[in-house]
Amino acid sequence: MKKKKILFIIPKICNGGAERRVVFLANEFSKLDYQVSLLSFWDTNDEYPLNDSIKRIHLWKKLRFNHHASDKLRTINLFFIINKLRPKVIITMHPPVAYMVKVAGFLNHFKLVDLLEVSPNSIKDITTRIKGWNRANKVFLQCDKQLSYMPNHIKSKCVVIGNPVADSFINTAHTYKNEITNFISVGRLDIEKNHELLINAFNKAYLKNNKISLTIYGKGPLKEKLINLRNRLGLENVITFIDRSNDMPNTYNQYDAFILSSNFEGMPNSLLEAMAVGLPSISTDCDTGPSDLIDKETGILVDINNIDQLANAILSYANNPLNAEKLGKKGKTKISINYNQKEIISKYSNEINRLFLD
Repeated sequence: MKKKKILFIIPKICNGGAERRVVFLANEFSKLDYQVSLLSFWDTNDEYPLNDSIKRIHLWKKLRFNHHASDKLRTINLFFIINKLRPKVIITMHPPVAYMVKVAGFLNHFKLVDLLEVSPNSIKDITTRIKGWNRANKVFLQCDKQLSYMPNHIKSKCVVIGNPVADSFINTAHTYKNEITNFISVGRLDIEKNHELLINAFNKAYLKNNKISLTIYGKGPLKEKLINLRNRLGLENVITFIDRSNDMPNTYNQYDAFILSSNFEGMPNSLLEAMAVGLPSISTDCDTGPSDLIDKETGILVDINNIDQLANAILSYANNPLNAEKLGKKGKTKISINYNQKEIISKYSNEINRLFLD
């Protein structure tokens, strides 16, 4: 029996939770009854690892223009690739890519799926996005709040499925301590993650409790600026920057609590994973994502850009470790039940199989 052909097409496969979600799905589908290919537009370092059975296609190598290739050249090359592979389902991550794929694949019959990776409310070029969604057969959202922001004529195509959390996070048993001093934050050092808020709030909390420390994992264009801010505040021995970890479950387990300071998110993987390990978590209340995960029983939500609220949340964990432990344990239970990879992959597979039957 021939395997069902799926082609993932995304700009790159590194450096973000959205890309990690795609790679996770591709790897899991390759273990099932699917023949999986994955194409990326750009050359990047530190790519997320793919299973050996996945056919890897580097469009930039074919074009020899790296990521400066025009959309016209990409579309022409996509035409030949799609015509050769003849996938039944093509999954993209950005609606502009979905639009390009639909144009390139006009001679082939396939179902087009788009994965929404951010809050629709934060999309600047919504017109281009809608063009892509108009051509998609399905749009996979990450939470119900995202659905509320979608254009009405697109909602019938939308399916809400949360991000999957790998078993390695859920199976990690967090070791709770008698005091909470070591905080961790994980995310790209870009403007939307608002690490400036995090550093300023942590400074305010540190002035009241000098036992606490913070480690920020992530790379990005704002790293030098953020290090300079830390140094101006005299927090060189309090806040540490680390580019990445190759074992995030155990890395989370080395810390006492987690902080997310973003201005906006789709569904934050770092928050999901930290809660899955069992870390008491604090997050800004972005318009989508964190409020699906955190309520009064599973963590602390603070207003976006509110230094005082974030500083007070940090101190509340440091000053009341027993309550923090209670929140961390309930958060872990919630993620383990609702976002485990078996449950999520089953939902994705059921929806994809319906497309093969149409």
